[in-house]
Amino acid sequence: HDFLNSFNIHTSVIMANAVLSLNSPCLWGFTPYVGGGIGAARISVKNAKSLQLSPPEAGINHFNSKRHDSTWTFAAQAKVGLRYEICDSFHIFGEYRYLYIDSSKYILGSTVYPTHAPTSPWNVKADQMQYNAWVIGLQYDL
Repeated sequence: HDFLNSFNIHTSVIMANAVLSLNSPCLWGFTPYVGGGIGAARISVKNAKSLQLSPPEAGINHFNSKRHDSTWTFAAQAKVGLRYEICDSFHIFGEYRYLYIDSSKYILGSTVYPTHAPTSPWNVKADQMQYNAWVIGLQYDL
């Protein structure tokens, strides 16, 4: 059988970070820095659908008895950037960030329809996720 599976994923990340910065400005007042962090990601799967394409079963969502699940998994990030001091306590910065979120597993509902044979719950595994981001911001030091 061939299935088309879809669901919304909501992710929150909490981690401990460390940043190593060159304290004396170089490169025309720019200060380079690198950082990294490790922690955990909370991933929630919502509105899961599993439609059978071959052979077709119109109108049957195979995840219909439980369409939501969530789990915790490992997360890590690395970043590198440049900061420029505008005046005392104010900086502008630009950085590149890489975020890694490990693979995760979910248990979604069994198929329960009067016209369909019941199934056991579905074990779903999502592969690791990797994000690349460019960040520009304003920093205020206390």
